[in-house]
Amino acid sequence: MAHALIDDQDGSFQGTDLTGTGMVYRDQLVRYHRLDRGYVFPGRQIVDVPGHCWPAPGPEHCTDPSFRGCWFDGNGRPISDICDPDAPEGVVLLCVTCGLDCT
Repeated sequence: MAHALIDDQDGSFQGTDLTGTGMVYRDQLVRYHRLDRGYVFPGRQIVDVPGHCWPAPGPEHCTDPSFRGCWFDGNGRPISDICDPDAPEGVVLLCVTCGLDCT
């Protein structure tokens, strides 16, 4: 799976290819991240994961104090230890409170 990258032509964010994962990008404008209005690179989106409900309705309401994301595998399951040699490949790195793609 291709990971997210920045398009050199116009500087926009090109999200991870989620084809075949069941995860989808939510069509919602993201203005900033967290209550302290942290910068979000233009084009970053929220990822909806089947069977998972984010505690915050969006990045503008995120209260996650850790600044730590969680990798999700191709089946939409969180990977508890990405350094474990037996762990599945991480497909997308998401904020644990709002689902913002941080890959």
